[in-house]
Amino acid sequence: MGRPSLKPTPIPHSRNFKDKFLYERRRMGHKGELLQKTPRQIADEYGVTKKVARYWMKKARDPNFHSYPWGGFRWSKYSPDEHTVITFLILLLYFVMNETTLKEYTIMLTGFGFNVSRMYVSRVIKACGLTFKVPETVQRAKFTEENMRYYGDYIFWTSHIPWDKLFFLDEASYNTKDLHRRRVLGPIGKRVCSINPMPLRSTYNTTILTRYPMNENEEPFYMSLRVSSNTAWDFLFFVMDAVESGFLPPYSFLVIDNAAVHLAKETTPLLQVVLDAAHIRIICMPKYSPELSPAELVHGHSKGFIREHQGLFEQLADAIITGHGLITNEMMRNFYKHTLDYFNREYPE
Repeated sequence: MGRPSLKPTPIPHSRNFKDKFLYERRRMGHKGELLQKTPRQIADEYGVTKKVARYWMKKARDPNFHSYPWGGFRWSKYSPDEHTVITFLILLLYFVMNETTLKEYTIMLTGFGFNVSRMYVSRVIKACGLTFKVPETVQRAKFTEENMRYYGDYIFWTSHIPWDKLFFLDEASYNTKDLHRRRVLGPIGKRVCSINPMPLRSTYNTTILTRYPMNENEEPFYMSLRVSSNTAWDFLFFVMDAVESGFLPPYSFLVIDNAAVHLAKETTPLLQVVLDAAHIRIICMPKYSPELSPAELVHGHSKGFIREHQGLFEQLADAIITGHGLITNEMMRNFYKHTLDYFNREYPE
């Protein structure tokens, strides 16, 4: 027969055991009994590891060594006061410039004497209710006092003009490299490639002129497709063709954005002559306000169609024509309602 072990059977880690040893640890700590035993003796008596026993002895020597009665604190490297200072610095930098990366946060905190890791900063940011997101980019020039006043005037003008008299013009560029699905499924930790049957260097530019169709016999838009980039002369010839074909009728309003090609010095006098002869008036949109143009929704719908069906077309031009051809009169009416009723929808009375 072997020699029987003198070590007691470890007590299971139940709720009662937890409450019991918390009480015993506090009692022994107050009486100094913990400091009279070795870590091995404490570990054998309570069925814990020597590491836990050493922690109890440190706690008995210094009651402020750890402010929590059970388990460890995630940020125990710094005191609660230091952790508060770190949190304040992170929030301060967030309010000043929210584009700061984790690496820049760690560099900034290191400059203040806190040698923290990116994981530590990430946990603090999460505890503050913050997370990194894909931002919606806006132009600062849109929110100038002058442009905001014009924004209000534009809303007032368009609200008093019949929708069938408003014709919106806009250009868009289609590049094969940008017209692919943003997310695909693939194995973790491995690179995923997407096969595009269309030539990678295919680039087309389109100009469309939209109108509010009053009946099903009217075309919802007038389009021009070009391989070369859009110029001021292309814009002028497009407007002349739209007037000559009757798509842009007399006594209507041509709404354009602030692109340089629309009001170029070399073409503006000729454009004004053409429009004055047809009794057509130009209205310029506020700067950086694509949400007010139904033509933007047409381009967005077409590009979304190409992304979803890129494997069905070998030529980008065919995909562009097919995507625009799916725009129905009902869709165009909804586009007008979405953009012209934008102010009432976002700021109801």
